[in-house]
Amino acid sequence: MTELSLKVVPRPRVTTTLVLSGLAGPAAIEAMSKALGSRCSPAAAAHLPTTFGSIAVTAIRLEGFAESVDLRAMQLREVLSDYTEAVPLEQAEGEDMWNAIREVRPLADAETLWRVHIAPSRAAPLVAALYELGAEWLLDWAGALIWIGAPAGVDVRAVVGRMGGHAMLLRAPLALRQITPVRHPQAAGVAALSTRVQQGFDPAGILDPKRFI
Repeated sequence: MTELSLKVVPRPRVTTTLVLSGLAGPAAIEAMSKALGSRCSPAAAAHLPTTFGSIAVTAIRLEGFAESVDLRAMQLREVLSDYTEAVPLEQAEGEDMWNAIREVRPLADAETLWRVHIAPSRAAPLVAALYELGAEWLLDWAGALIWIGAPAGVDVRAVVGRMGGHAMLLRAPLALRQITPVRHPQAAGVAALSTRVQQGFDPAGILDPKRFI
């Protein structure tokens, strides 16, 4: 590679995190979807279940100029008033929470770590099924992205596949990584298309096919 292009965006002048406490998975997903569908324009929405603390927390972040953030935070509290009170966090506490979610710190001790993409409407039954198998989880992207930590013996990919999602294996013991592809197996038609795209970009077969995106 002789060239590298980077896209950068300005750091937001002000960020505010509103949290709703005590919501179960389905209610949390509904609240996050309602927030993202509102005119308040949240920048992020995530949910940490009770397994990571004394009470479940649903967090929604707003970014922008101070006046805009303050107004949208007030409007968002009204939008979510049917669930529970949306309480603002202190700046440092909010930043620490989002850093923990981005780095998936709550699942740091899990034997395996999976990144799952699924329709938010299917997130609640998926995490409920995995919880019964001993897995832990947290929701990001309002439920469209699920981080799952599970014992090595739990076939997370099979459960996710039955619900129409895709599971990428990010961390696992060596024995499991040797027999489990990193990426979710593709349907036959998609796999054929991916092969043609790969051959177009890499006709000499130089790149690692298991890592080709």
